[in-house]
Amino acid sequence: PSKLYVGKLIVGIAITIVVIIILIFLFTRIRDMITQSSLELDSKGLKGSKRTFNSRYSIDIPIDSINTIACKDSFIGKFIYESTMYISSSKGNFVFYGISNADKFINAVQKEIENNKKGTGILNNSNTNNEAIDKITSLKQMLDNKLISQEEFEQKKNDILSKI
Repeated sequence: PSKLYVGKLIVGIAITIVVIIILIFLFTRIRDMITQSSLELDSKGLKGSKRTFNSRYSIDIPIDSINTIACKDSFIGKFIYESTMYISSSKGNFVFYGISNADKFINAVQKEIENNKKGTGILNNSNTNNEAIDKITSLKQMLDNKLISQEEFEQKKNDILSKI
């Protein structure tokens, strides 16, 4: 084969590869425009919404119902810093496309799952705070009724607050 033929063949292959990459990128962008979703971690679990081509629905997944959460980078996703996130829960399986910073989000959710199992997660903090408020309110009433001294009140209040 002549050098000209080999050169044209290499150029043809290179152009084909570039066209394939552009088509994959365009497909990803079109898919993201068609399927938009939002997801956040709040005091009750994962909340958000997901829109597909013809429907939109809300998502409310309590932390304790999540079985697995993971992300996968596609070939193109590695270049545009986006991942696909998969959530399996007792409420169903969910897929979210085009997620930026998915690893950080997943780490935060996994940490919250562990904290929730230990009883120290944000889901449990509101109960702990309410219990602390109730105890301090009770102590204040005891102080007002002169059942305890100001020193005892301050000491017990500080003990309660240090456990939060």
